[in-house]
Amino acid sequence: MVRFDHRDAGTTEAAWRAGGFLDRLPPLVVSAATPHLVVLAAHPDDEALGAAGLLVRSSRQGTPVTVVVATDGEGSHPGSPTHSPADLAARRRLELIEAVACMAPDADVRFLGLPDGGLREHRAALH
Repeated sequence: MVRFDHRDAGTTEAAWRAGGFLDRLPPLVVSAATPHLVVLAAHPDDEALGAAGLLVRSSRQGTPVTVVVATDGEGSHPGSPTHSPADLAARRRLELIEAVACMAPDADVRFLGLPDGGLREHRAALH
């Protein structure tokens, strides 16, 4: 089994394109018949960067949406002279709530509050 870890180097866009994988993906069909959309994001803003269009489309079609965020993103600016990790966490939670309200106004947002940079050690909480 291949294990993903954020500390490992990622796959480049060129490698994805060269592999042809993206060309073989089936079209994503989201319709009013989709029973529920759940978006799992590691950090606040991942839901917007990775699934904004999906969130908007699903919401507009009446599909119930839940956004689950694993961390509060408190590790995004280590050593910041202006924001403590607690300040960052609070700010990033608020920003996420505001962003999701724009994309999917009726979405349910859930925060797991797991440590930023420590998801590998908390895999069981993500099951």
